[in-house]
Formats: sequence, structure tokens, C-alpha cells
Amino acid sequence: MTCREFAEFIADYLAGELSDAQIAVFERHMALCSDCVNYLTTYRQTVEIEQQLFARAEQEVPPTIPEDLITAIIDARRRQAE
Repeated sequence: MTCREFAEFIADYLAGELSDAQIAVFERHMALCSDCVNYLTTYRQTVEIEQQLFARAEQEVPPTIPEDLITAIIDARRRQAE
């Protein structure tokens, strides 16, 4: 497994969606590549932060955030969804 392939399988690995054989290859790569271990660690942290942010999604936007910035973000997200 290459580092690029490792990165492509991270979400499936964390979701428990890999076969036993794929897990073995994935974990063998981690045993040999400290860079990918570090990448997995930061990926997990990013997912945790994202989950915390979505948990607070119902909270109001702070009044210090400019309205045009909020509008631009909402418009960009709508375009991405199309």
C-alpha cells in the first residue's frame, strides 16, 4: 500500500468498512510509515472537531461575524450541493 492509497482508505478504516484483509494491509502500512500514522492522528482530530462543530450547529452565529461573510459561505455551500 502506498501513502496515497492509505489516505484514500482512511474514512473507510475509521468507519469500520474495510474487510479484514484490507485492515491488515492498512495496519501493516502504519507499522512501516510514521508519516501516515501522524496523518491518521490529525485526520481523527479533524473529524472530532468537525463533529463538535456540527453538534453546536443550532447555536446562533456570533454578532461579530459580518453578514456578507455569512451570506458568501451559505451561497458557496449551495453551489457545492448542486
